[in-house]
Amino acid sequence: MRLHFVIGLTIGLGLALTGCDTTGLDDPGTCYSCSGGDHTGGGASGGGTTGGGTTGGGTSNATFIPVNPRQTYLRTFKDNALDAPAVRLSDFNAEPGEQVCGFAVGDFNSGGGVLASSTGSPLITAVFSSDDRLLGSDQLDRVPGALDVDPDVVTPVTGVDQYTTDIAEDFDATNTCVTIPAGATHVFFSAFDGFYADNAPTSGPTFGIQIK
Repeated sequence: MRLHFVIGLTIGLGLALTGCDTTGLDDPGTCYSCSGGDHTGGGASGGGTTGGGTTGGGTSNATFIPVNPRQTYLRTFKDNALDAPAVRLSDFNAEPGEQVCGFAVGDFNSGGGVLASSTGSPLITAVFSSDDRLLGSDQLDRVPGALDVDPDVVTPVTGVDQYTTDIAEDFDATNTCVTIPAGATHVFFSAFDGFYADNAPTSGPTFGIQIK
């Protein structure tokens, strides 16, 4: 079984990049990461932090998982950030070895009235895990079950005192196709930022992830 998913902004997946060759997919439609569309369009209102939201973006039979822009699995410092929830792969009928394609939709305000999509940076990162544990926000490796995936993404330092937040296992989930790694049972999502307390949703489509 293979899946297409559309990542939209509101709250991470660690896997091996497979490119965007959709040949042989059960649904041979366009892979979102190859379509080059506007990542800020076509979101939907979410229905909880761990899945089961409403369908959006014109994608039929999709599951929407919102990604709160104040939530992260990364280290923070002097930041009123929230913990990213562990999303069960089984919630959207995904399992190791399956290919998923992600594409960010929606947007969020990253402080000072700046839209995250205007910075030219990734919008959302993700990390697969073998369990649902998330350690304290003062620790660098907060996801002890993290599973390494390429290509790596370098995340920003903390907004206060510039502590490193970068871990080896996560990846840029803004626009990519990946294969779920062996042993993965959960995934964490995070907005791409170094300071989360001032992040806020916009009046437009919800920031989150749609999975088909």
